Amino acid sequence: MAVLTSISGTWTKWLYHDEGVAVNYSMTPVQLGQYLARFYADIKAKDGRPFTKNALRGMRAGLQRAFRAPPYSMNNINLTMDPQFQTANEVFEKRCNYFSSLENHPPILKEDLVKLECYLNPYESPVKLLHTVWFLLCYYFDQQGRDRLRESSKQSFRIALDDSGQLFLAMIKEGHVDQTGVPAAKIAYGIHPKDDTKSLPSIFRFYLSKLNPGCDALFQRPRQFRTTREMEESAVWFERIPVGAKAIGYLMTLISEKANLSKLYTIYSVRATSHNIAAISRFPRYSKMHPHPLNISLSHS
Repeated sequence: MAVLTSISGTWTKWLYHDEGVAVNYSMTPVQLGQYLARFYADIKAKDGRPFTKNALRGMRAGLQRAFRAPPYSMNNINLTMDPQFQTANEVFEKRCNYFSSLENHPPILKEDLVKLECYLNPYESPVKLLHTVWFLLCYYFDQQGRDRLRESSKQSFRIALDDSGQLFLAMIKEGHVDQTGVPAAKIAYGIHPKDDTKSLPSIFRFYLSKLNPGCDALFQRPRQFRTTREMEESAVWFERIPVGAKAIGYLMTLISEKANLSKLYTIYSVRATSHNIAAISRFPRYSKMHPHPLNISLSHS
């Protein structure tokens, strides 16, 4: 991605490095609008974090001044009003709204992701298993509303294989069928490059095996065991009681406290983290290459 140095310099570097084209000072407004739509969606600041809303607006104003001056000399061009830039401006507004949401719900800091990797060991206890599954589902599937999460059942997700034999997790939704025949609205691979037992499908399979068969809710209350041996010998780690909607809504705050994070995050910060890592890595959440949030080698800041 391009790096912020100067407005015209950023544009020139982006065209060459990301689009593979040389600067064309004679491009038409229609061509410029097509490139701008991709530019607005792709650009990021020098430190690897997304632009703020005000910085993005200042960048567009700077681009307009650059395009009106030589060597472009598009004297009457208006990037905000001309119809040739309608699509580009729709992308621009979406980016502004996204960056505005980040101001209130910032992504999880890299040092806190390192702490989360240490804390979220799903095989250590029922509580940590619940916390890990909840965190990964929110990260990969953009789950937000506590009522929606509370209503999730064991049938809400399914483990499947793609054509290459790679496991993935599918969020089930009636009327949506993916290329493998799974009725999925969204899919996620959740591949951990260092340890397959930490991959999303492996953790979810283990989680399903430990849920209480007498309760259909996906999120169940963890059982309390007197000893580690008692826990390890038990086939069921959860009670026959669903986790309440209010408790689900505060799970990220509880995880922040348990993992001793630098601040108390919310579910919206999990969403922001997923979007931010996707922007930095350039791999969407449904991609096999989308970075695992519990792998500290990922390039996230």
